[in-house]
Amino acid sequence: MDASVTMPILETLSYNSGYDKPDMDGAYCGNNGCVNIHGEPILYCNMNLSKAYSKLVDNHIACSISNDPGRFLCGYIYYKSLEYSPDRVVFIHVPCSARMSVEDTAISLLQIIRELTALKGVVIPYTLTT
Repeated sequence: MDASVTMPILETLSYNSGYDKPDMDGAYCGNNGCVNIHGEPILYCNMNLSKAYSKLVDNHIACSISNDPGRFLCGYIYYKSLEYSPDRVVFIHVPCSARMSVEDTAISLLQIIRELTALKGVVIPYTLTT
């Protein structure tokens, strides 16, 4: 959750360096603020987030796209995840309930998930049956 955002944000990439802030225990990231000293400077999500975003906007779904997940836990975790599986990993910053209602956030996230899975050839039906 990100208190500064007003709608879900799809992050397109993450950075290897710049993690130089202490955590709540006062500990710092090792490797001179790098996630991986042998890693690429930037890792990209290999999913076509621009295509998903365009479809979401066309369907009036509240969301945004970004190329800066931050240089703290979000960016660090996303970089590690992209190292593992750039074809299947997306990081989404989600607004707090003071910025967007829980219901609107849930609707947006469900549609985002539908669009992202469609990129992989998986269709989530609008009506689930038991």
